[in-house]
Parts: sequence; structure tokens; C-alpha cells
Amino acid sequence: MKSRRAFILELIEEGRSFEEIIRITKEQYPQENYRQKHESALSSILWETGRSIHRERKNPTSLKPSRTKVIKHEANEVIHDLAEVESLRREMEKRREILVEQAHNSLIDLDPTDKENIIKFLDKGLLPERPTDEIHLMKEFISSCLSINQPPHRIRSRMTAILGKIPLADTIPLCLHKLFDCSDFLLDPNWKPSSLETLIKSLKDEDEKFSDQFRRDVLDTLDSVASKMSFELEAGINQFYDRITREIRNGPESVWEFLKRFTKNLRGVGPSLMSDFLKNIGFGEFVKIDQRLKKELPNLIKDLKLTPKEMFIFSWYLCERLQMTPFIFDQILYQWGNPRLKPYLVRS
Repeated sequence: MKSRRAFILELIEEGRSFEEIIRITKEQYPQENYRQKHESALSSILWETGRSIHRERKNPTSLKPSRTKVIKHEANEVIHDLAEVESLRREMEKRREILVEQAHNSLIDLDPTDKENIIKFLDKGLLPERPTDEIHLMKEFISSCLSINQPPHRIRSRMTAILGKIPLADTIPLCLHKLFDCSDFLLDPNWKPSSLETLIKSLKDEDEKFSDQFRRDVLDTLDSVASKMSFELEAGINQFYDRITREIRNGPESVWEFLKRFTKNLRGVGPSLMSDFLKNIGFGEFVKIDQRLKKELPNLIKDLKLTPKEMFIFSWYLCERLQMTPFIFDQILYQWGNPRLKPYLVRS
């Protein structure tokens, strides 16, 4: 059987309409009977080839394209404005090489974690390893959920002050132990979702111990995350990963909606922190829309004004055109905005 891509290309050459192509493709590939998947494949082919086909509109009076289609179009147009795909790709490669060179420079006072990440991800081209057990997975998720640095509490700054460095998956137990004076966080079995949920509820009962709002907010976040993941991991960690993989196949617009649904009842956690978590457990399709990326992306591509959702979608499509993993794209821009590296970077 022909590949779905080759089959769709033939239907385009025959002059079929959008609806005809979707209907015929569904009949030809019944094992993949998901309309959204076929629509995504067709849209990608049309975008890559520059072709256009007739599409029947359910509401003929509504001619304004959706914002997400505009974002995808803008990602393509940016490349054309730069004359060639290679122009932006060379700029990103130049930045990567500069960052790697500075990471190997012993004279630069660089955070050990940043140094390690630049060498691991930008020099060696590796991706984060995917946790094989729910204990490691929960540490990764909690460290991402507590990485927000917005007012009024600036959680990451306060957690960093407690620990002496940015808390990551391997150090978040020690950080929470110091914050709550509770050694139970140091025991791996307590990081299973149900066990963590029990631990947090017992701590929340000790009201007199946590009178300040900051610690109560952290406990509320931990409680909601543990409860959510107790449910999500009932079928096992591999089933959880399979679900993420299926969502990724639906494209960035659908993925963002999934991130919103998943984090709906998580205290202080939204799509950006969830994206950071998935990025950190080996799903290279994700970028974290944080303050540094919001600043660096418009510096890379002038006059770019996007909401966090639009920036997520834009980055996904742009990386497709650049043939670059979004995770690596994210790392380059993140480190390019690193305050400790700024004096040493040659900016274009």
C-alpha cells in the first residue's frame, strides 16, 4: 500500500476538494480512522508544497481564518522574509557554537547546572532521559510545577535561596525537606503519587506550622499534582507516555488544548509549566514559554508579538521549517538570554 502522504499527493493532483480528500483517505486507511490526523497530514502537505485546494465552508459568511492558521502562516512567512531557511538555521547554529565554547571556558562564572546542560544538550546533542518509574517522574513534575518565578511569591527564587541552587528533580526532595522541616520528602517511596498525596495531607493538617501563605501555596500545588498523577498513572507509566505521544501527533494547536485540560485543576500550574515538565522528560517537541523565551524569540525574529499559546504554536511550526528539535531551539534561546553569559556573547 502507498504511504498516506503519496496517496494524498495523488488526490491533490487530481484536483479533489479538501472534503473529498479527507473522505477518500479515511476509506483507504481505515486503521487510522481519525479525521483530525488526516486533516493535519493534508494541511502539512499543502503548506510544504505551497498548493491550495477548494474547501467547502460550513459558514460561507465567515471568511476570516482562525488565529492558529494565521500563526502557522506567519511561521512560514518569517522564513520567506529571511530569504532562505538556511539564514535562520545558520544563526541558531552560530549561537549554539558560541554557547558551547563559553560553557567550556573555565574563566566564566557559569551556574554548574547551566554548564552541564549546554554541554549535554547543545554540545553532545542529547535529549533528557525519560524516567522509567513514577518516583523519578513525580520529582520531575514537581520541580517543573515549582519553577514559576512570577510575583507575588516568586517560587523559584525562594526555593533557590533555600537550597543554594535551582532545585531540579534530583534536589527537589532536599529543598522541600528544608522548607517544611520534614525528612519524609527524602524517602523515595513517599514520592509515589498516592504516598505523596498522603504525606501532603498530613502536613496540611498541621496548620500552626505553616502560617505563611508561601508554604500553604506550595502545599496546595503539591496536593493537586499528587492527586492528579495518582489518577493518571493508575494504568502505568508507559500508558501515560503513550497518551502524550498520541496527543503530539495531533499537532500543536491540539497539544496546547490538552495542556490546558490537564492542568485545569492544578494549583498554580498552567500549560507552560506542563510543557516544561514534558520537555524535561524527553519529549523534544515541547518548549517552555517562560519570561526568557518571551524576550529572546522577538529578539531573534523582530516585531513578533504573540500570546503564550501563539508562541508555543509558532515555535512548533518554525522548528519544523528549520528541521530543528523544539527542545534544542528552546535551550539555545534560553541560554542566549542567560545573564551570566550575556557579557561574553556576540549578538547578531
